[in-house]
Amino acid sequence: MQQSSGWRVSSRWVKSHYSLSVGLTVASLAIFTSTGCGSRAPATPEGTAAPAQTAVPAPATNQGSTAAQSNAAEQRPEEGASKSAGGRKWLGDIPYDVWFDDPLAIAANNQTSGAANPAPAMAQANNAAAPAVTPAAPAVAPPTVAAGGSVDWKQTISSDELQDEMKRIRNRLTQQLQSAGTYSGNYKDIQADGAVIAALGAIVERHPDDLSWKANARYVRELGGQLRESSKALGKEGFDKSNAVFEKLTSVLSGSVPPDVGNVEEKKTFGESANRAGVMVRMQKAFDWLKSNITTEAKLKSEQETVQHETIVLLALSVVAADSTYDSGEEDDYKKHAQNMINASRDASSAAKEMDFGKFQQALDKVNKTCSDCHNDYRFADS
Repeated sequence: MQQSSGWRVSSRWVKSHYSLSVGLTVASLAIFTSTGCGSRAPATPEGTAAPAQTAVPAPATNQGSTAAQSNAAEQRPEEGASKSAGGRKWLGDIPYDVWFDDPLAIAANNQTSGAANPAPAMAQANNAAAPAVTPAAPAVAPPTVAAGGSVDWKQTISSDELQDEMKRIRNRLTQQLQSAGTYSGNYKDIQADGAVIAALGAIVERHPDDLSWKANARYVRELGGQLRESSKALGKEGFDKSNAVFEKLTSVLSGSVPPDVGNVEEKKTFGESANRAGVMVRMQKAFDWLKSNITTEAKLKSEQETVQHETIVLLALSVVAADSTYDSGEEDDYKKHAQNMINASRDASSAAKEMDFGKFQQALDKVNKTCSDCHNDYRFADS
């Protein structure tokens, strides 16, 4: 009797709580249906219209991962759940096993198949609403090589920059050739300047723009080569020869060709005209000055004119050094290094014009790396 009575009490208790479980399940379903899945939107005060929301396409996610997270969240016990010593779970004073294991899954069996998975429909709507985006075309740098394989010197260096570089060299030589003493202290730099003068003369011969001394560019090219050779000797002998060449050069740049210059062939190749080692000395000086002096954005702005000039000269002389008439100029490895130097120099010049310090620093790093890579493969003798 006692056991039968206890069974009836337990039965009545289960029935009552079974009814309670079903009621709460239905209530949960009503809430789920009204709010939808996901986080709940904040309640709107009475009398206030909810603000319209614009649908924003959600980023693509891994559906399997999302489903796993959702299931894990559904299987977590509610807050306040506890276990008895026997291992039975309780929610307050109600046994946990009275509840359905997955009431929402049971309720879903009564839903129509059209509402079973609204996610694909939403994804389609979002995809339809997303505007097509056309990527911007990358900026195209002016070509260094023109159609037909010739160098586009107008795009590489302007006539003004050529004139400016020649003026700077002329002023520097005027100081260095004041006496035998000043000559001996600078004879290596004079050698490099002689090679650059020869390169400038050869460029001007090929440049489409007009300069005051363009008609005499071949004499400038020739005298630059002579200055390089005469400045290899130290002492008074080297000074006298170099000073005599410089006086002729000054006369030619002023428009008067001395009679003792002689006949000079027009448009020699760069390999025949400008010593590559001397050209590279000037390139190294440009890089060293830029790397040592332009260390901040403020410096880039305050030294804008000089920075632009040095990067343009670096680019122009990189094109000269890439000429195929130099030794190894036809080798694939040499061509690769030469083109990398041209690209890096062009990047530095563009960054200087744009006053972009970050890009400028990156370009200089490329110049430095390219120079190191090239000299690991090649050694250029000073001839």
